[in-house]
Amino acid sequence: MEVQVLVLVLVLVCLECVWTEDRIPPSDRHAVYWNSTNTRFWHGDYTVAVNINDYLDVFCPYYEEPQPPSRMERYILFMVNHEGYASCEHRMRGFKRWECNRPQNADGPLRFSEKFQLFTPFSLGFEFRPGHEYYYICKCTEAQISGTYFLQGLRNKVLNDRITELEHDYYLFKEETTALTSDMIMDQLQQLFSAVKCLEETIQELSKELWSVKEELFRREQYSTELQQELRSIRQDVLKKEQNSNQYPKEEWQTKAELYPPTTTPSTKPRGQRRKDNIAIAL
Repeated sequence: MEVQVLVLVLVLVCLECVWTEDRIPPSDRHAVYWNSTNTRFWHGDYTVAVNINDYLDVFCPYYEEPQPPSRMERYILFMVNHEGYASCEHRMRGFKRWECNRPQNADGPLRFSEKFQLFTPFSLGFEFRPGHEYYYICKCTEAQISGTYFLQGLRNKVLNDRITELEHDYYLFKEETTALTSDMIMDQLQQLFSAVKCLEETIQELSKELWSVKEELFRREQYSTELQQELRSIRQDVLKKEQNSNQYPKEEWQTKAELYPPTTTPSTKPRGQRRKDNIAIAL
């Protein structure tokens, strides 16, 4: 499983390297001057055709000479869907994109750039798809022209071509590969988690068995100590008995026998008979 994941990631990295080195499409920059003097806004069909990786540069109203605040245009630009563009309603699935609020900026007109890219590394970035249309509208904040708020709209159409189609296919392939790799990694993590959990349970069981073995060894050690003490006591008793049995030596018993000879019993034979015995003994 790990080898398959590594091979898949390696193939993806190689494809990305080949694409970035050999298939980088050229990019163009499209300038839009967002103010009431731009006649392309007057008919409500201002459309800019772009390709993937092109840039849209929006220049805000700018006044070199001092003007009354009521005559200086200030706008908030929104990106909306088609319904919001057709009705000039920025609250219909729209969100604030830029704000032109410095008409006398010291560094010149404010410029905001939009890159039409398939994917963005930024969390707040926006991603575009070939063959789709994207709409921008604005609403005046302080400037009032002819007694009514001046509303403007811009349509951006992302064109299809062979390069963008290939790039789009590659992007989809990358998304699918990333999702597949993520699923495989999640499966591996779940398997690893299960294995770790099983290993922890096994370690707990082994710890309990080891504790039981330690208790048994401790009990046997105590029993062995008691046996050694008892054996030592028995040896001491035997040694005392041997010492008591050797308290009176053999010479001392002989001396006592000499001091206290055994008594002789008188003979019960007649005197004449004793004499004959003596004579017989003499002969």
